[in-house]
Amino acid sequence: MPTITSHFIRVSIAVSTVLFLIWSALFVRFCLTSDCNLQSSIFQVFLDGYKAIVGGFLVAVLAVAIPQLLPETKYRFERFRDSREAYSKAQTGIKYLPFKLCELSLQDSFALLQSVHQDLHIAQTYREELKEHLRLYDSTENSPENWGTKNYNTLKAIKTTLVERFSDWNNLSPNSRLVALKAEIKKIHSSHDNIMSSHNLPVAIVATDAPTRAKQSGYPEPFASRMDGRTKRPIGDLFGLSNFGVNLTRLAPGGASSLRHAHSKQDEFIYILEGHPILHTDEGQMLLVPGMCAGFKAGTGNAHRLVNNTTSDVAYLEVGDRTQGDEVTYPDDDIHAQFVNGVWIFTHKD
Repeated sequence: MPTITSHFIRVSIAVSTVLFLIWSALFVRFCLTSDCNLQSSIFQVFLDGYKAIVGGFLVAVLAVAIPQLLPETKYRFERFRDSREAYSKAQTGIKYLPFKLCELSLQDSFALLQSVHQDLHIAQTYREELKEHLRLYDSTENSPENWGTKNYNTLKAIKTTLVERFSDWNNLSPNSRLVALKAEIKKIHSSHDNIMSSHNLPVAIVATDAPTRAKQSGYPEPFASRMDGRTKRPIGDLFGLSNFGVNLTRLAPGGASSLRHAHSKQDEFIYILEGHPILHTDEGQMLLVPGMCAGFKAGTGNAHRLVNNTTSDVAYLEVGDRTQGDEVTYPDDDIHAQFVNGVWIFTHKD
């Protein structure tokens, strides 16, 4: 149809041009041979003729072009609408998939996983439209390829968990299922991020230029809000360190490093850079100054934390390993923590 339309427009232009030239030649001839008193009326007749030729040409072009343009516009609108629905369905399905699987049997879980996988594939068929949806609705991803890879990795992690838990999935509690799924998702994304960023690891940085941790506290409420005066910069992670973590931490006046706690398997170490915090342990309280350090061996049960009771900031380095199976006790608060498959699980003491 576009070829027919183009051909018709060319023919219309040619016919209109011929008519215009013929009409112009007649106009000149009448002007030269007619009486001057008749020229004004002749001019008006020819002017009306020009208008008719141009108007007829425009009507002919529009009569052919509009029926061609409307279906194209309708097609683009419907495609953008369908792509938005496909993107939303895939994004929402993957986001809430781990929570839905916690309540399903193994057979139903595989069926839902397959359905979400199909939704993701459909969304990726709208590649150009997907770019616009990501620009409008997802500031963390800038390309359909990255978005697709991230979500396919999530589905891969979920499938791996279901396969590994094939024999006991139906016997697990919903919370145990969720912990297993989240741990595997975190593992596969961390592995992918390490591969993608391994060529961009810095040699050295200014520690204070490191970005702050996105979520400053992993505690549940009401304990998380008690850490509002604390800012952590996970500088060890920037170099790809995985066996232990290093944080540059700053405490505002009145801030605390953590709830007073003791680890069963993970050692900790701190070095004071500036300020005068109070170290609170089972032995009591001790004033620390810049240049002082302290270590907390795992398994001793000696609960500890830093508190800034001064009017100036406190800055210190904290180092801790990431041994799996760690448990944390909090003698002063009704909370208990376990480090399971790279994820902290918080519960009440009872």
